[in-house]
Amino acid sequence: MHSLQAWVQANPVVVGIAAFAVILAFLMLVIGVSMRRAGLSLRPIWFFLGFVAIVGGPQAVFHLANMKSPEDAAAASASEIDSEVFAIVDGKFAHPEEVFGSDVDTTLVQPAKPIFPEFLSTAMHAEMAFFATNETVLASVFPSADAARQAMETYVQYLQVSHLAGSESTGWVGSRASANDRVQLFLAGPVFMAWTGTHDEFLARRAAALEPALGAAVTVAGAPAAGDVPFGDLRLAIAFLVVNVLVAALWFFKGATWAASSPPAPGAAPVSIEHLRERLLAVNETDTPVTVAASDDGTTIDVTWRYADARWIDHASAHGLRRVHRISIVLDAASHTARVLEFWAAVDWSAGGGGANIRWHAARGMNFFNYQHERVFGLQVSPEGALTPNLSYAYTFNLQELKRPFIQAVTRSGWTWKPVFFLAPAWLRWLAG
Repeated sequence: MHSLQAWVQANPVVVGIAAFAVILAFLMLVIGVSMRRAGLSLRPIWFFLGFVAIVGGPQAVFHLANMKSPEDAAAASASEIDSEVFAIVDGKFAHPEEVFGSDVDTTLVQPAKPIFPEFLSTAMHAEMAFFATNETVLASVFPSADAARQAMETYVQYLQVSHLAGSESTGWVGSRASANDRVQLFLAGPVFMAWTGTHDEFLARRAAALEPALGAAVTVAGAPAAGDVPFGDLRLAIAFLVVNVLVAALWFFKGATWAASSPPAPGAAPVSIEHLRERLLAVNETDTPVTVAASDDGTTIDVTWRYADARWIDHASAHGLRRVHRISIVLDAASHTARVLEFWAAVDWSAGGGGANIRWHAARGMNFFNYQHERVFGLQVSPEGALTPNLSYAYTFNLQELKRPFIQAVTRSGWTWKPVFFLAPAWLRWLAG
């Protein structure tokens, strides 16, 4: 059990990666089942997982490659202390130069238990050394490793140490707001040590001086060793980062288009652009206000849903809302591709004795899912401005269901339905789709 605890404490990032992977897998499973039941493609899930792999995969591989084994973590958490160094003679450490560092002034070494009884009351022995540089070193020996750990935890709470970072093997570094300094804590079996300094450089210097006594390499947390740089070379790491960003950007555009695209129906031969245009214009959704119109040159079909438009009065205030979703279907006869660009907007307003307010939001690009249901209460007002007997207004908007007739009209005509983020010129379609 202790080795597992030591491994978790020595590999916090790996534990976080594992937790993220489990949560992500569960969410993707739930969403995937829901999409399958709705008859939707799972491509958006694969697109999202691919993007996560590109962005987070290299980091996960790096941390897994540098993960400490349970044996290494347990060994690090139980760093062996030279008992001779911490030998006690006549109520004092027999070798203060090794316990506190070779530059210690023994006249400035004081018993620590009377100073901090809050967390040193169970210590077998504890002393604190003071230095002219405003540094301090606390060394304490406890009956057991658990008692030493409890003392460290109480130290953190009592002295209000914040922003702690580190591990069992390197120690923990934090800030003491009350003293406006930095502190490093270290556990090694029954020994608990803490040293303070105004800057991390002081902590690192003191750690080096204490290394022989601690019997372990102690470094300031947050100051990475040379081996912590991926590939062992900063220039190579930067080059990899640039490549990774480019791959992520490429996948974002290409992958999103692939995830939202629908290929031609099996066995469907491509029809002419005129025939497809007639099929798209013939789509008629009677349950939702929809406008289908072709451009002058006949290569673009604009489909607009004004699926919510209401005005109502409540508590001496007037309110209103409007929701619009539009898709532009650009027909490319050469490749038998219908490129789709989406635009959506929402307006909410209110006016009354307390003043007026308006909220407007608009966006364009690609919309994988959009399901809305809203109900507002109040005395409804007709478009002509007359009051109606209705006391509520509700709307439901399911974009997937509304787009389905247009997608089917395209794919059953032997064409490809391809949503895009922007309508790119021919020379840039390798990226935008």
